[in-house]
Amino acid sequence: MGRGVPISRVAKHLVTVPVTVNGSYLSRVILDTGIGVNLILKHHAPRFGLATTGETYTGRRMSGQPVTFELANLPSLQLGEVEQKGIPVAVFDMGNLPPEMDDVVGILSLGFFEKIPFTLDYPKGELRLHDRAPAWASRVPLRLSRDGPSVTAYLRMVLPKGRSVEVEMDSGTDCLILHSKFIGELGIDPADPATHKREGKDETGFAYTRYFAPIRGEVCLEGAPEIRQRDPYVMFQDIIYDGLVGDEFLRQFAVTVDLADGSVSFAPPGQQPPPLLLR
Repeated sequence: MGRGVPISRVAKHLVTVPVTVNGSYLSRVILDTGIGVNLILKHHAPRFGLATTGETYTGRRMSGQPVTFELANLPSLQLGEVEQKGIPVAVFDMGNLPPEMDDVVGILSLGFFEKIPFTLDYPKGELRLHDRAPAWASRVPLRLSRDGPSVTAYLRMVLPKGRSVEVEMDSGTDCLILHSKFIGELGIDPADPATHKREGKDETGFAYTRYFAPIRGEVCLEGAPEIRQRDPYVMFQDIIYDGLVGDEFLRQFAVTVDLADGSVSFAPPGQQPPPLLLR
């Protein structure tokens, strides 16, 4: 295990890490477990000498509409003590970004970590590479979906009424997002003044309707009920998943992802190993 890489935040919930691109460019990238593909912002592509390969990749947003990316190969990217070369990346124009993201050149996906178990230690504010979860951490399986250069991870959560659902593990999302089909089951009234309704269009022009409200009770991991969040604030929308679990839940823990093992482990801050039993 190498030294921890410091993490910082932009836009409240997005985690960024320092990287070196092509051996000399000191930059920052967003670490987003839900994006699927590694991505370089289009206006930075000439700086890094990126030329598209002529290939494209089409993914789907959570609401289902397709988004097509041009693909390129990034010569080198170093994160901490790990350097990878010839990294497949999508090149994409994300439009006008806030000033605090001026030094952000792209987004790092789970694909970078195919052979690198890592811990995103939110309480300590660091990322540790080639790290293993402590034996006493709560471990649950991941279902991995691979599609070309894209890697997506899903785990199972239990909602307050006892229903088990599959959610995408998405560190780039803020609050818990659930399909709107669960609104009634979880006691949310869309007409209640306490439920905030938002209508709009996303970056692709897709029209959406979203409802925001706290749900009463606990959401927890299936098989690890001790890893939980009480009365979470939830966004409801018609999406292609049961849900997405994001920063508000994840940031309570040190989260260790091991794609080769197909697992994710959660360690609450201050958790200690169980005492040894003497005979």
